[in-house]
Amino acid sequence: MSITEAREILEYLSETFPYLKIDKKNLSVLQKFVKKMFFGKQEMYDYIIFMLNFWGNNDGPKRHDGVIPFTWIFGNKAVERWNNKNDHWKYFNEEFCAKNGLKLIWTYPSNINLEDSHERERSKFHNTEYGYINCQDYASFSQLSVWCKKCDFKNICV
Repeated sequence: MSITEAREILEYLSETFPYLKIDKKNLSVLQKFVKKMFFGKQEMYDYIIFMLNFWGNNDGPKRHDGVIPFTWIFGNKAVERWNNKNDHWKYFNEEFCAKNGLKLIWTYPSNINLEDSHERERSKFHNTEYGYINCQDYASFSQLSVWCKKCDFKNICV
């Protein structure tokens, strides 16, 4: 998971939970978390929903200003809590999403152009074996892509 993808999830959730907006301090906490954890997009989304639900969403314990700090969501104790979650966590995540009008399965928000995302993936590690594997996992060949047109692997990628 990249920091950009994590930010996309948090931007979506900040529409319901404004304290999830990313400032300089929060960005630092998030960057450390993303480096340490190897989450896919759905697992990251599930993780954040789990933490928000744990802290009681709009009714539960928060600091005196009504905010759940990023360190409570992305800190070491939070990771430990995630690693030791009980078998019913998915049920409670579903209830939390329903109660707060959130989608249960993470997909790109409609205002994000998926082709732009694919182009970013195609540009990573361009003309390397790792780049070829990355493209197979996260993007597909496109005759319209600037990156695909000049890729050494385009003949086997199609």
